[in-house]
Amino acid sequence: MSQRGFTLIELLVVIAIIAMLVAILLPAVQQAREAARKSTCKNNLKQIGLALHNYHDTHSCLPMENAWVRLPPAYSLQYLCGATVAILPFMEGGNVYDLYNHDTQFSDPLNDIMKDKMPSFYICPSTPEGGVPRIKDGFQSPDYAFCRNAFFGGGTTSGIYACFRNVSAGPAKFGLIQDGLSNTIISYESAGRRNIYYLGTQMSEQWNSADDSFEYRRWTGPTNSYGFPANGIILSSTDPTWSTYPSSEGAPQSFSGAVITMNLTNQQAKPYGFHAGGVQTVFADGSVHFLSEGMHTDTVQRLAAANDGLVTGEF
Repeated sequence: MSQRGFTLIELLVVIAIIAMLVAILLPAVQQAREAARKSTCKNNLKQIGLALHNYHDTHSCLPMENAWVRLPPAYSLQYLCGATVAILPFMEGGNVYDLYNHDTQFSDPLNDIMKDKMPSFYICPSTPEGGVPRIKDGFQSPDYAFCRNAFFGGGTTSGIYACFRNVSAGPAKFGLIQDGLSNTIISYESAGRRNIYYLGTQMSEQWNSADDSFEYRRWTGPTNSYGFPANGIILSSTDPTWSTYPSSEGAPQSFSGAVITMNLTNQQAKPYGFHAGGVQTVFADGSVHFLSEGMHTDTVQRLAAANDGLVTGEF
């Protein structure tokens, strides 16, 4: 008695059913993977917040951002390491911390040993090419930054500061955060800084060369942070910051008038993430919050400032 095999039609039906199941299940798998990546990113920020508190408990102040000292022989102003290096001993990164030469600036060739030593907790797993060294100098770029500027009306208002103040104002301390630790951003995502991104588009390596602001992109730098512009980044064709960028990458007018607080660009450590709809942040009390990119700029302004007296309610 001969065995009956599958007919061509039956085989096609089975293949179609399998294809339908894959089409149904694949988005769910992708969503689950992104949820896991987002959870890891959240945990990274949680650890950064905890490390900042432990640093403060030890040194009675926060690490310096935008920090400089006068170093010999010319006694010119030189930048030292940033908070990303300073808090390493409080994040199980003591071995990497010990490699850093604190007697000279972060850009000194003596500190080139740090190029590819950035710990994985400074990398958001959702970031394309996260942790891959820059072509320009071989340094890795962190996906997290520290809030060191509070912007009002597109600029910085005298007397209003963020958690990390300019070094000339003296050491930053939790006691100086008058608006409350639970109402003030201390660190946030500024992801993908190996490259420059605008509105989800990765710009070419030409843009990386034109914007060689290594102090905003080397993971060891003291100014690899910025802040949340309260009115977003409003660009125009006459903005002088565009003068050095290749015109072949698209006219600046394509971004003109954009009023987007988050996820507009990661240039110069602006708030930028690869999670749909917003950016993850950690507040000075150590709590992690996902801020929607559609959040009103007034709310973001209040959360970025440490002493504006405008305490934010629900957001």
